[in-house]
Amino acid sequence: PLLETFLARYDTVVEQGLSANPAPLNRERDYLERKSYNLVAALKKLKPEATRFATDLRVPMTNNLAERDVRMLKLHSKISSCFQSDDGARNFATIRSYISTVRKHKVNALEALAMLFRGDAWMPPNIT
Repeated sequence: PLLETFLARYDTVVEQGLSANPAPLNRERDYLERKSYNLVAALKKLKPEATRFATDLRVPMTNNLAERDVRMLKLHSKISSCFQSDDGARNFATIRSYISTVRKHKVNALEALAMLFRGDAWMPPNIT
């Protein structure tokens, strides 16, 4: 009943959002109108994706992990403004991705890097 109540409330809020953003007469939506309407329209269209955290408990409620993964790249660009080469950027992204994946699997990052340099790279388990 709790899940059904949540999903029904989600539908109600989305419908209220659509009602609060009707199409204007004889003109196009201005910037702010488009932003709010597009958000509500996307929430309606993408309901399964937006509510997946409630229907599949393996899915985290937020995307903070993904945002944290991007933060180091943003910090690097703020400090040095760019990479010296495309290869350098790719290498940086590959190493950061490896470390991030290792940490998400609760493996010591330093040990995983040591394994990598010994030629025995840690790999995530196969999920079937």
